[in-house]
Amino acid sequence: MSKKIVLFGASSRTSKPLLQQMLEKGYTITALARNITELQKGYGSNSNVKIIPFDVFKPENTKLEDLQAALQDADFVVSSLGSPKNESTTITETGLKFVMESMKKYANKTKRLAIISSAGCNPSDPSLGFFFRTMVLKVFTYHMHQDLNNMEKEVKTNGSDLEYTLIHPPQLTDTGLTKVYRVNKDVLPKNAAKISRADLAHFIIENLIEKNEFVREIACVGY
Repeated sequence: MSKKIVLFGASSRTSKPLLQQMLEKGYTITALARNITELQKGYGSNSNVKIIPFDVFKPENTKLEDLQAALQDADFVVSSLGSPKNESTTITETGLKFVMESMKKYANKTKRLAIISSAGCNPSDPSLGFFFRTMVLKVFTYHMHQDLNNMEKEVKTNGSDLEYTLIHPPQLTDTGLTKVYRVNKDVLPKNAAKISRADLAHFIIENLIEKNEFVREIACVGY
């Protein structure tokens, strides 16, 4: 039987290979995004994709009946919410509050939630190099990681009744699918500095959706 997935942040670069691989797996997807133009171009005629406009900061503009119906029937929920720019924001923190509240209200079949975060949320991870800890975290992605850290605190504090997985990838690339990567709990595999968005998608599908691993844990994945 085809799995039914709800994907928040479906228009992000990270969601692109995830959406494609889910369709190849035969899943039915409800894709929520603020900018749905590209989604409509690529998947508007696909009967296995339902596209719903969703703005983290204006959730009242989302058709509640569509979201409710999607979550009531969902087998798994994935969040790829995040900001593409290093600017002060609460997009993931605010977004995950809404996602969790909505799941608690409407998700009858599942409490399973995968959240794409960042290995930078654990700056003591020994696989993060000196440059990453000093310059990337403190300068280039400072605001992004502030938001992600606040989101993770929110999940750990108020998500205990959900079966969440926080995913910590290192630097994300667009180098394509290899299906060859390493996975650890809590910290990255030794010297794992990168992973492609396609392989991250593969991990989410095979290890989390299909095998239901890393429940209420942090999954760290890299090469």
